[in-house]
Amino acid sequence: MISLLLVALAAICNAVMDTISFHYKISIFTKFNPQWWNPAISWKNKYVDYSKFAEYTGKVSKLEKRIFILNLFSIKYPTFLTDAWHFFKSLMIVLLGFAIVLYVPVVNIYVDIILVGFAWNLTFNVFYNKIFKKH
Repeated sequence: MISLLLVALAAICNAVMDTISFHYKISIFTKFNPQWWNPAISWKNKYVDYSKFAEYTGKVSKLEKRIFILNLFSIKYPTFLTDAWHFFKSLMIVLLGFAIVLYVPVVNIYVDIILVGFAWNLTFNVFYNKIFKKH
């Protein structure tokens, strides 16, 4: 039974990820810091010195291009701490891992597969289509 709860929590994490990716502008998350919640800009949080090149509109020298490319692979923080999308992706994976490790049959494996699918889909749809949208 604990596995079903963990799967439902993982589905909520997935609903957060999809909401901010596809419906950020009409989501409840717009009232929070966009630098962390809005994937259109929050992905930049991962990279060292991105802002130096982000708004650059002139010609970039070969040396500057090399520096920028090297900086793309210079991570400031663990990725899961840099923005909401990566945080909830990591949390979803951890929750699913615990659901697998702590799995104890509720009925039998065949019925449990249906129960897990139902728990995921119901939870995801309620949060994605109702709770995370502005009213």
